[in-house]
Amino acid sequence: MKVKLKHTEEGVVLVSDQPLFDQLGDGTELEVSPNGTSFVLTPVADDRLIQILDEMDEQYGSVFRRLAQ
Repeated sequence: MKVKLKHTEEGVVLVSDQPLFDQLGDGTELEVSPNGTSFVLTPVADDRLIQILDEMDEQYGSVFRRLAQ
């Protein structure tokens, strides 16, 4: 997926297609890491995400571990 950087009065924004925005949501904080000639964008885990992951692990953790073998 191609996105564009755009300069605004408030700073720089990342302009993307709707599907990427739908996955991340408005106001999602991203960690930007350089990786050679690329940049990796990773959503910063918030308390809600950690709670969801904990609940998934509790409910489906044994299945995930079996699939990982």
